[in-house]
Amino acid sequence: MSSAEFTFEDRNFLYGIGSIVEFPINTHVIRKGETESHFFQCIEGILEIPSDDFPIRIFPGQFFGELGFLSDFQRSNDVVSTTPVRLLKIERSEVINKFSSHPDDKQAFLTTLKRQAEHILSDSLMDDDITHSFFKQLAQFAKSNQ
Repeated sequence: MSSAEFTFEDRNFLYGIGSIVEFPINTHVIRKGETESHFFQCIEGILEIPSDDFPIRIFPGQFFGELGFLSDFQRSNDVVSTTPVRLLKIERSEVINKFSSHPDDKQAFLTTLKRQAEHILSDSLMDDDITHSFFKQLAQFAKSNQ
């Protein structure tokens, strides 16, 4: 599994929303099983998604936590800081509010998140019912504030 980066248009859309959060080394930024409505973009530092095969690293510019952001799914993995990190934390409500004032940017932003989510779901062991449920919730999210 790898992480995508936001396009220039997505970065412009995100300008002015979110908050900067910092975590010291060896801190759980996301805990498996939690239900949260935000995602993160790494600004500084390195994070890791532990795995039995090999850990997945998240570097500056990459984002994570989009499945929980887009739906009410429980977090599927832990994400741990391997160095001190600075992250941009973006809440679902902030993005929905921004959609109302920037409707042209909505589709590009959702396309980026959907591409990343599809990549994650295709790499996972999730069954077809869960994958179908996720994309149904994604469609409902995309319709919000239209």
